[in-house]
Amino acid sequence: MEEKKSIEEQAQATFLKNMAFFQANHPDVFEKLTAFETAISKGYYIPKYALEYKDEGYFDVEEIETGRWLYEVVDSKTYAKMAADNISYKKTENLFETFKQLNFSEEMIQEYSKKNIIETTFATTVKLIDYWDKHFSSTEYHMKRLYKFIFMGTGLGTHLIEIHNKIKSNVYFIIENDLELFYLSLFVTDYTVLKDNNAILIFSIFDEEDVFHEKVSTFLHEMFMYNHYIKFHLFFGHSPEKLQIIQRSIVGQDYFKFPHSAMMKMHLRGFEQIKSHYKFINLKRVKESQYFMDKPILILGAGPSFQKNIDWVKKNQNHFIIVSVTALMKTLEKEDIVPDILVHVDGFKESMMHLEKVNSMEFFKNTLLLFSSFTYPDFIQAFKKENVYIVQGMEEIKEDTHALSASNVGLFAIAIALYIESKETYLLGIDLALDSKTGSTHASDHVHATKMDIKRRVKIGEIIDYRESIFETAGNFRSTVPVTPYFYEAQQEASTIVSAFKREDIALYNLSDGAKIHGADPLYIENVNFLKVFKKDEMRRHLKSLFDRCSEVGLREHEMTRVRERIEYAKRVLAILEDFKHKKYTSIDLFHYDLLGIFLEILADSKEEAANDTNNIIMLYLKFISGYLFDTINTREMDNPKKHMKYLKGEFIYQLERIVRYYKEYLEEFMKEVCRTPED
Repeated sequence: MEEKKSIEEQAQATFLKNMAFFQANHPDVFEKLTAFETAISKGYYIPKYALEYKDEGYFDVEEIETGRWLYEVVDSKTYAKMAADNISYKKTENLFETFKQLNFSEEMIQEYSKKNIIETTFATTVKLIDYWDKHFSSTEYHMKRLYKFIFMGTGLGTHLIEIHNKIKSNVYFIIENDLELFYLSLFVTDYTVLKDNNAILIFSIFDEEDVFHEKVSTFLHEMFMYNHYIKFHLFFGHSPEKLQIIQRSIVGQDYFKFPHSAMMKMHLRGFEQIKSHYKFINLKRVKESQYFMDKPILILGAGPSFQKNIDWVKKNQNHFIIVSVTALMKTLEKEDIVPDILVHVDGFKESMMHLEKVNSMEFFKNTLLLFSSFTYPDFIQAFKKENVYIVQGMEEIKEDTHALSASNVGLFAIAIALYIESKETYLLGIDLALDSKTGSTHASDHVHATKMDIKRRVKIGEIIDYRESIFETAGNFRSTVPVTPYFYEAQQEASTIVSAFKREDIALYNLSDGAKIHGADPLYIENVNFLKVFKKDEMRRHLKSLFDRCSEVGLREHEMTRVRERIEYAKRVLAILEDFKHKKYTSIDLFHYDLLGIFLEILADSKEEAANDTNNIIMLYLKFISGYLFDTINTREMDNPKKHMKYLKGEFIYQLERIVRYYKEYLEEFMKEVCRTPED
């Protein structure tokens, strides 16, 4: 009896310790736990489980309705030891690979090495990737340490402690879908033990998919240099569904979608628009004018839903300010639908194909153009210059101008409409999904339109292709719709944009038969209520006048000072690399420590305004290449460390110097041009 009382007291003490820990460190989890307690105490929730201490000396959970025990196959103590014993350091088995399996011929290596660093990601990465592939990619090799680890399912938590005692990881991602089961685990397992080596803990307990997605991103970002191989343990009986979400998030990481070479273009392209004397529009001033507060916007995207509703758009075009993506120009011209505003973000030559099938650009002579500063220069030049307004992106060259960027043009249009506070915004063709019947990716006239086999679904553990693999996500009108990882990431980004910019008193309606966008109300197109009819010529004149008043050409003196600060920051980064270049190492551990220090030192100033552009580029480069570097260092079978250290240090420093120097020299040349007087 005394023993049972002692066990109960210990369990209660463990519970209180855990609750205090979550209250102080993970308030979102704490709020769920306290809400769960309240629901039970008020009778809103009837418990499914009963926690019991077995005579054999372990805790177990009984499912009340069925009488089944959670640990009926093997007790919780034994399971914990078995789970820890089964954790392998081998570069196979129960892991995520967060890199692309790439193989290069000698000819390819030579070809990439000669390319300009902004032409391709591989210009600055191919040799390091190839070195890892040739020397350290064997699946027979082992990791020295598991720096990051995922627990998919906690059960009563006993196996978490056993595994932690074995691997002592630096970052843990702890996932449990069953809130009641996790609550009971607080009586059994002291979760604070997981921090005994100052590990970073990320908990996802009973999270909706969008919140879970954000936490996956957080986990991947923390100590990202150790992402190359990430081991996980799947608790028996726990749904593996979220493993697929992790897979999708891995292939959708920013350095895959938009690598450092493209980011370099993005950050420098705006300076090209400055030199070409294009107008940069200040969207903050547009919003302050409140021009759109009584005007509805219809955003037209190139998804399949637009194709199905062209006649409706044609018939009702005068009821909205129509904002369209440029990919629809051919169709709009053919259907005699004149967009009031065209938007564009694509910075690559392929975007010129949008113009090839347009019969006459005169059709768009009165259309205003909101183009991202990243836009491909030849594309901009195809339009009347007086109608072009550059929306500043991530580079933030112009001060006091709200920067907007998005991974695709439909999301860019949503961000603009919500930021300038249109009274009502309607989305059509922003499907962010495949057509549920045909598998179409886009409206038929889109240059990249194709059809995919929607019956084919990705399986757990299967290597995911960013644009080809198919799975399901929540639909706008349907319970689920088929998507690729590309569309899934866009869906998550759309929800983030809505959360960031949508005011409560602003209406946002999704008319598309595609993916659900959190914060946008589903609305069937036949239920749209029309508020007014616009006199389009008059409206466009007023709109152009407003855009002109809210725009500037060129740089002010204090903006040029900020460019000079960027140059000085780049010089500081080059000095850090120069210092590291001359160090010599006899210990792989010391080299590891210093290399990690270089990463942290360069990125430590990321909050400095002058560091923003440089660090965005460097961060993507480091995320892309660091896995290869640190997995090499973390390989148990490494022979001749001195040789490997010499190569890795030399090649890494050389390539990062190339990137930073290119950025610095570009800005220096830009400043010479903008500061040049006519007499020069």
